[in-house]
Amino acid sequence: MPSLIEQKCGVPLDLALSFLSWRDLVPASAVCTALLTAQSGRPLCCCSTAGPLTALPSTDGALRWLARRAADGFGGGLHFLKISDTACHHTDAGAVAISKVCETLRVLHFHSKVARACEPRLTPRALQILLGRGSSRPALSRVVLHGDAVTDAALELLSGCPQLRSLWLSCSAHVSGASLKKVVSATQLEDLRLDSLLKASGSDVVDAIATKPLRCFLASDAPQFALLSGLEVGRWQAVRRLGILFEAGCPAAMVGCRSLEAEAAMALGALPVLEALALANVHAGDVLLQSFWQGRLQPAARSSLRSLSLEGAHGATLQGVWNLVRALGKDSHHGDMDELQLTASQACPIDDHALRKIVSCGIRFLTLEGASISKAGICRCVGLQALRSKSCPHLDLPPKPRLGPAAGRRFEAGRRSCPSGNKGTKTHGSTSDVVPVFPDVRLLGPDQQLCYWWNKGYKYDDLSWYGLEHLTE
Repeated sequence: MPSLIEQKCGVPLDLALSFLSWRDLVPASAVCTALLTAQSGRPLCCCSTAGPLTALPSTDGALRWLARRAADGFGGGLHFLKISDTACHHTDAGAVAISKVCETLRVLHFHSKVARACEPRLTPRALQILLGRGSSRPALSRVVLHGDAVTDAALELLSGCPQLRSLWLSCSAHVSGASLKKVVSATQLEDLRLDSLLKASGSDVVDAIATKPLRCFLASDAPQFALLSGLEVGRWQAVRRLGILFEAGCPAAMVGCRSLEAEAAMALGALPVLEALALANVHAGDVLLQSFWQGRLQPAARSSLRSLSLEGAHGATLQGVWNLVRALGKDSHHGDMDELQLTASQACPIDDHALRKIVSCGIRFLTLEGASISKAGICRCVGLQALRSKSCPHLDLPPKPRLGPAAGRRFEAGRRSCPSGNKGTKTHGSTSDVVPVFPDVRLLGPDQQLCYWWNKGYKYDDLSWYGLEHLTE
């Protein structure tokens, strides 16, 4: 095989090892696919990701190699492309080279620098070329755009992508609400994620959502997005998974801008198909919790809520949480809620007694922050399958705690027994004495969020795709 640039990196194995060194950008399975394709000599279309090559002076050479390989033979073209000027140091020249085989592109990840002292290597021109300026991208269905190279001119090119279903925008200071609404209304979007869009106001985002029946929506650090009215929230009738997240440590003057009004909170609880709701540093109070179960206690009524995440200053009380899980927990007759993520507070203290009461209502997957729980208390929770702990001071942590990934609904069996002092306890629904099992316990670092549903590579529900594109597309 001819060398990419120099003879010292002229075999596919060197390329694959370089990919694996940046596994956050490149799935290992995609690397294996690339190796098999390169060995067989077939056109390369299943792995279109170019990572940094440590043996080369420039990564644009890797993009040129991929372009030649993808175009080699009839029907050649890329399906997946991830390009970055931060981790991979790509430039506009590499984007131009790879764009020649992007007509069949289905998934695009574009990461550019946020404004700093140094000049970005990827410019808006590179993104416009990749998105098909002057041509179309009929198969493009999932797009992730990050950084200052994302502009209105580039974003509006997505309006010509009829199959676009998922769009994630982050740290894009030059994207306006008008262009966002245009893209949403002109495509088949069902999944939208917006993070730190400084130019788009909260009302712009709300209007954009209302133009399309989205099923999954996440807003992170959106200006004044928490100032919603009940009428606006009531237009989200198709939303199944919803997240409104803000960073912690906001000044006191901003607290009022991150509070859901009672009318909006009641409208959230009344959404007909909402299955998962995540709020981070958004004050909602017991009004939100009451809205989920109020009116659903009739014999024929049943709530669709499965998961709830309240992180930071949520304003809910322990009694409000208890009323919710008792009414809609999986062991109740009116709901299937089996996951709760909660930050303990003075108004909502969580100890071993509260933990056991919550689990007894059918909560199987639990995440707690700042709770006063112990290992013995966890062992007494019959039915708990997974517990994620963050800043819980009374847990006996090992000398080198294992900071694990999300422990959510995908966890099945694979249990450990509790200490012998708790043997002989009857498990829920059993008729004989059996040894209780200890749930899977994961420890979260201080910088990890409680909500993991949008995490890369995590299969939460049928709307999950980020980091799984090579398996789902």
